[in-house]
Amino acid sequence: MQRIYFFLPTISIITGIWVLLSTYIALFLAFCIPRRNITEWTVSNKSRVFWLLCVPWCCFYASLLEEMIFRAPLVILFVRPSLGFWGVAVILNLLFSLCHWFLYKNPLQFCLTLLWGPIASFVGVVYQSLWLPILIHAAYNLIILVLAVLILRKHTVQDIYKHLTGQRIISDSLRM
Repeated sequence: MQRIYFFLPTISIITGIWVLLSTYIALFLAFCIPRRNITEWTVSNKSRVFWLLCVPWCCFYASLLEEMIFRAPLVILFVRPSLGFWGVAVILNLLFSLCHWFLYKNPLQFCLTLLWGPIASFVGVVYQSLWLPILIHAAYNLIILVLAVLILRKHTVQDIYKHLTGQRIISDSLRM
């Protein structure tokens, strides 16, 4: 129980940042994107959408949430890597990868999360920090986003999401 109290300030700060990012993203979607012609607006404002919506969402919002669910228990429960740590790490990282599989239906995404997940878990436990796995995750997501823009020539939130999932985030008819 003492370990939970030890990490409580960090967990509180991370939760506060996540709430602020949630508010920012909700306000951006509500007030900065016009209600009509969302596709035209995102195409004509590619850079703005990428830096003001994609990067905060993918790099920080998702990283904070996923690391609090899948890495924080490991860092709180284990002082150092042990046999028990690796057992729990494998289970949590498999769940983490399966969540990405069901969300994106992309085998590459599944394999990459399955590979880097144990690294983030190991680093978090060795350094007894929740921040390091969050930073690793955010950096990984930023690299993937930049590669999506540079290599795949996907510039809008819609394009990137559609490429990863085969679906649209929101239809124009719902925004009217």
